[in-house]
Amino acid sequence: MKRQAVLAIDGGAGTGKTTTACEVARRLGFAYIDSGALYRAIGLAARTAGLAGSDDSAIAALLDHLPVRVEMRGESLRVFLGESEVKEELRDPDVTTLASKLAVRPDVRARVVAWLNELVRMRPAVVEGRDIGTSVFPDAELKIFLTASLPVRARRRQIDLSRQGIVICEEEVARQLAERDQRDSERALAPLVRAPDAVLLDTTGTDIEGQVEQILGEWGRRVGPRRRRRYAADQWIIRTGARVLWGMRVEGLERVPPVGGVILAANHKSYLDPPLIGSVLPREIFYLAKRELFRIPVFSAWMRARNAIPIDREGSDRGAIEGALHVLRGGGALLVFPEGTRIRRPGLGPPHEGVALLAARAGVPILPVHLRGSWSAERRWLRPGGLRIRFGEPFRLPPVPPGRAGRAAFPGIAARIMEAIERLSSL
Repeated sequence: MKRQAVLAIDGGAGTGKTTTACEVARRLGFAYIDSGALYRAIGLAARTAGLAGSDDSAIAALLDHLPVRVEMRGESLRVFLGESEVKEELRDPDVTTLASKLAVRPDVRARVVAWLNELVRMRPAVVEGRDIGTSVFPDAELKIFLTASLPVRARRRQIDLSRQGIVICEEEVARQLAERDQRDSERALAPLVRAPDAVLLDTTGTDIEGQVEQILGEWGRRVGPRRRRRYAADQWIIRTGARVLWGMRVEGLERVPPVGGVILAANHKSYLDPPLIGSVLPREIFYLAKRELFRIPVFSAWMRARNAIPIDREGSDRGAIEGALHVLRGGGALLVFPEGTRIRRPGLGPPHEGVALLAARAGVPILPVHLRGSWSAERRWLRPGGLRIRFGEPFRLPPVPPGRAGRAAFPGIAARIMEAIERLSSL
């Protein structure tokens, strides 16, 4: 099976690699894979068996019957030693040191690379490590190499260790990092080096949000053109099919702003709604979709290729909200369904306040959209029906005050948006 898209992030410890990779994966809706966790899993298995990194024959025997299992659960990597899932144990400094020593062995690296190739077959992934872009996935869609000054890295690493209850002075952390950098950079097999085509990001004076924004920008610039060509082809296929099968009519398309950030707020009846609306627009759109749908491998790949942003419907999903705001502030069009789920009965459902939050924070126009007949089209594929998409007049909200006063206005904002959609249904 062909692998899915890979965004490779390499760099030494303390460069912000893990936190940045996690957030980038979340905003893209990709799986997040820490290759170091796989090496540390083997290191933990070796330590549990009482082996040292120099026990060549014993390590080889351990690899033949390795009690480690790895799997993706949603977008998260899970590691098991025997029947028990291991998490904090993988961050033990002794395990990390042993893993670094084992990583120079060809048989250990072969096992980790086999795991990584298997993990990216089912879903796109952000993979972090030290040789992902040079050795593991040299054909990755985008390669990032993070660096930072040694004092800054040591300070960051010391903070991480203190959170784990490990007290160690900054000078000792710096010495350990320098020692590991030298070992990883000078090893003969897959050393820690920047790939020639990797984007170099110095994180010494950049916070995590800045790193994430830069990487997302690079992804859009480098991978975007190929994706846009596929998107345009899909638009034509869906639009033509909908007109032939269901007699789709479109009204008010001239009201769609040709440029600039805009929220398209639509009622929701069918899984067909996002691709149908996207197929008729003269510009590319992004849309929010419930995260559960991204656990279906083939369907999730199709959705990601068409700009879907996964969101948790329960609770606050900061990553999804920031991803949506990134689209809007960059002049993009975002499709949202204020009802939050498909409403199969006649009429509209009550709105969620998330659409009000986006509208208030982005400060962009809102374009109401009403679909009729999409649920019937989903049920009867070969029977023409009254499928119609109607676009209303865009409008802007008055400024929303910050804090509690602004949050108190969200129910009214959401209700106003739903009223605009409902008016379109009666025209």
